[in-house]
Amino acid sequence: MSFTDDIRGLISKGRTREALEQLAQWVEDKDNSLSNELILLQSQWNQNERSERMGLLSSQELSMYRARINMGLLSLLEEVQKLERKNPASSAATSAYTSEEIKGLEEQRDLLIRKLNFLKKERDLAVAADAKFALDEQIEELEQKIQGIKDKLKFTSAPGPHSAEKVGVDADKVKIFISYAHEDREWVEKLGKHLAVLKRRYVESWTDSEILPGDSWNEEIRRKLNEADVILLLVSPDFLNSEFIYNEELPVAWKRHKARETIVIPIILRPSTWDLEEYASLQALPRGARPISQWPNEDEAFVDVVGGLRKVIEAKLKITS
Repeated sequence: MSFTDDIRGLISKGRTREALEQLAQWVEDKDNSLSNELILLQSQWNQNERSERMGLLSSQELSMYRARINMGLLSLLEEVQKLERKNPASSAATSAYTSEEIKGLEEQRDLLIRKLNFLKKERDLAVAADAKFALDEQIEELEQKIQGIKDKLKFTSAPGPHSAEKVGVDADKVKIFISYAHEDREWVEKLGKHLAVLKRRYVESWTDSEILPGDSWNEEIRRKLNEADVILLLVSPDFLNSEFIYNEELPVAWKRHKARETIVIPIILRPSTWDLEEYASLQALPRGARPISQWPNEDEAFVDVVGGLRKVIEAKLKITS
C-alpha cells in the first residue's frame, strides 16, 4: 500500500486527526501550498473538537463540519499522490535512530503520557469553565506532541536483535476495547492493574471512563469499538442485564468479529447464564471459563486472563519469544 492509501485508511476508520498529523508531517518542506492548506484543516478540526467539548455544536453540526474537513482532506490527497509519484522514495520514512535515540524518544513519550493523564484528572476535577478550557488547550497540545513522537517511532530502524520487535510494537499498539457493566467497575480496575505490563509494551486499552466531559457518549463508544483490534466482554449478571451493552455494543462487536476485523474475547467475572448468548461459542478466559469470583485467589485468575490475552496479542503482532 502507498502512503496515500494508508491515509485514506485512517480516514475511513474515523481517525481524521491522525491522518491530518501524518499528512502534515509528510508534506512539510515538500510543498508549502499543501502544507498551509493542511494547517488550515488541522486548525478547523481542533476548533471543532474544542466546540464539541464546550457543548457549542450539536451532533448534526459536528458531523457536517467533520464531513467537510474529510472531503477537503481527500481532495488534498490527490495532490499528495502526485508528489508521491514524483518522489516515491520519500513516501516512506527511512530515517534511522540509534538505540540511545530510540530510548530517549520512548522516555519522552512516557513522560508526556504521564503528564497528560495527570492533566485529564485535573480537568475532570475542575469546576470553573475558564480552568477547564485552559486544561483542554494543554491536553490537546500534549496529545499532538505524543502523536508526533509515536510517528517518529513508527519509522525507526535501529539495529539489534530485539529493536525491530520493540519498535514495531511501540509504533502500532494493539487497541483493546473493554465492554463492561458499570456495576463491575471494581473488576475493570483490577484487570487494568494486571494489564500494566502489556500496556507498557504493546497494548492500549480503553474504557468509557476515558470519555471527556462534553464528548458525545454514544459516538465516542462506537468510534472506539470500530477502531479496536481486540474487544473484551467482561461477563457478569450485570453485563447481561445492560440494555446499552446488548443493543449498542454487542451488535457492533459481533459484526466486526464475524468479519474478522477484530477479536472478541469473553472474560467471565461472575457466574451467569451467558452460555445462552451467541458469543458463548467463543473461547473465554480464564481457562475453562471459570468465573474469576470462584477462584481461590483472584490475582491468579487475572494472571491467567492476561496470559491468554498475551498469546492472542503476540500472535497478532507476530512476536516470537
